[in-house]
This record gives sequence, C-alpha cells and structure tokens, in this order.
Amino acid sequence: MKLTLNIFVGSLKNINTMAFLRFLFTTVLFFACWQLPAQVQKPLYKKEVYFEFNKYEIRNEDKKSLTAVVRAIKAQKAPYYIEITGHTDNVDNSRYNYTLGMQRAQAVAQYLIKRGGDSTKMRLYSKGEDKAKTGEAPDSLRLFDRRVEILLFADKTVLTAKEDSVAKITFTASMTDSVTGEKLAGELLLFKVDANGNTAIVNSFLNTDNFTTTIAYGYQYQVAYSAKGYRSKNINYNFADSIFVPNKTYTAHTKLRTLKVKRRVSFEKIYFYGNEARFLPTSGGELRRVLILAKQPDVAAIEIVGHVNHPYYFNQNDSHYVRFNYELSYNRAKAVYNYLVDNGVKRSVISFKGVSNTEMKFPTTRVESEMQQNRRVEVLILEE
Repeated sequence: MKLTLNIFVGSLKNINTMAFLRFLFTTVLFFACWQLPAQVQKPLYKKEVYFEFNKYEIRNEDKKSLTAVVRAIKAQKAPYYIEITGHTDNVDNSRYNYTLGMQRAQAVAQYLIKRGGDSTKMRLYSKGEDKAKTGEAPDSLRLFDRRVEILLFADKTVLTAKEDSVAKITFTASMTDSVTGEKLAGELLLFKVDANGNTAIVNSFLNTDNFTTTIAYGYQYQVAYSAKGYRSKNINYNFADSIFVPNKTYTAHTKLRTLKVKRRVSFEKIYFYGNEARFLPTSGGELRRVLILAKQPDVAAIEIVGHVNHPYYFNQNDSHYVRFNYELSYNRAKAVYNYLVDNGVKRSVISFKGVSNTEMKFPTTRVESEMQQNRRVEVLILEE
C-alpha cells in the first residue's frame, strides 16, 4: 500500500496542476449530482399500429391488433388507464405533425370506444415528430415512425374496493348573481386537489346552476364556478378539516359578479406542448407581453380565459373529451395565472377559467394556423 501511494504521489509531479484540479472538480461534481433514475411504471400491455403517409385512418392490417387491445381492456379486473400516443415522421413542420399525431391518437381511441373500450380510461397525447427515429430513411422504414403507441397501465390512484369503503360526504354547490340572487346557468368543474396543490378533474357539470355529488371524506376539492358574462371563481374545500363530519350533506353557495370588460386581448403565440399545460420555450416573448399588460397602472383586474382546439367534426358528446377539454383549457389558463403571480402580479387582481372549445374562432378548421387561434389564451381587462 505504501509503495502504491508513493508511485501515485510521484506521478502527480508530472501532471499539470490546473489540469488535475479540473479533473478533480469534474469528478466530485459528477458524484455529487449523480442519483438513481426514477422508477418508471411498466405497462401491463402494449401495442403499436401504423399509418400511411400524412393519414390518420386505421389501416385494415392493423384492425386485428386493435381487436387484441380491446380484448386486453375487457380482461382487466383491477382499475386501469390507457395512454394513446400519436407519432409522425419528420416530414413537414413540427406544429403540423403535433396535430397529425393527435388525429392518429383520436382515430385509435374512437376505434376502441366503438368496440367497447371505456373512453373515461383513455389519455390521449401527441409527440409529433419528437420521437422520429428513421430520419432520411426510405418511406417503407418511415412507416415505423408514423405510429400510435398504446400502453395499458394499472391505475394506482383509483381507490380499491377496500379503500372505497371510507366515509363519504354529499356535496352540493350552486351559484347565483351577486346582485339579483338569480340562479346562473353555467359550468361547474369539480377537481380533486393533492398535497402539492395539483388538481385533477373529477366531474364537469355543464349548463346548470348547481350540482350534487358524493365525494370521499378526508380530501381536498376545488370547484371552478363560471357563467357567461360573470367573473369566475375557484374555491377550495378541505373536507379533511375537523369541522366536517362524515356521511353528512354540505352545501356551498357562491355569488358571481357581472363581468365588465374594458377590452379583450388575444395571445395566440402562447404555445403549449400537445395536450399539455406546459409552455413551449418559444412562448417566452408572448408571456412577457401578458406580464407587461397585467402590470400597467390602469389595469385593476384581469380574467384569463383558456381555449382549446377541438373542431366540430370530432365527437363533441363523448364525456371523456368533454372533461378533458375543460380541464386542459382550465390548466392552460392556470399556467398563465401562475406565471403572472410568480412574476409579481397580485393574486387578488387575477381570475381565470377554461372554456374548452366553446368559443373557437374556426369551429370546422383543418388548417394549423386557424387551429392555433382556437387554442389561444385571452386576457380580459376588467372594470373593477
């Protein structure tokens, strides 16, 4: 050991000191930052189907594969969910390919639903060309990029029969005009709130002034109240609080104020990842424009309105898509809200809501530039 140490120390005399220090610093930094990779849940079942160039129709040769997926779905005894992700090759631009990837995912979802698949268990995504592998390969190989990936997972967030036996609360929520007391027909969205403040939609109640539902005792929920012509409210209810008693009925009543809009500003260049509420890096400039607007001295209050693109030639009545689109538009408006709050705008002057695809500028479009205007974020400058 002593001989080895002497050799090592002696060899240091022949090494440039600065080079050695750089090496030592890099080594220490590597081990300081290194950590075990996060555990990734493995799917119970997976399948891929493929598409012709620039198409999203199901090929005859893939129908057998999708029939096998339906069998796998119907064989599930425990809670599950399905991720359906559309992909494209790298021909054309990335925005177009995100849309095409989603159209492929929707085509697969519709095929499964018509054959007995549960739409409420399906989560649709588009990766566009992000995962394309074949590059400049012949078209026969690019077929493998033009695919939809179907993954079936055990849903560990759903209560088992034993867990579902916990106490319940009957919850009623309603909304009226703050001045007249008249009932307001609008949208009430019920979310479950986790320990980190993240929300997941439980149900959507549309074209109504109230809802009554049963929820699990011991959890926190949020209701998003909105009606056309009124300023929205998002209110949290913590049913883990000791003031609430299991197996009782609780009523929440909210009054909404009339929305007095001074001006309406559209921000169509706030781009999001497909089917997500995460900003694309190219959104930075547009977000700064929103921030400058919100901080103007004459702006006393603003409402952020999130929109999504879901043209009328898609199924408008499927309950899964209805909930998904309301949640997505809500979360995108919330993302802009969080950006403004993180950059110094007071929470008290901002409200936000999602209106799904109910206010599309181009309801039947197939053109990407028009789709982008459908999935915009609007800022309403209000009279306070």
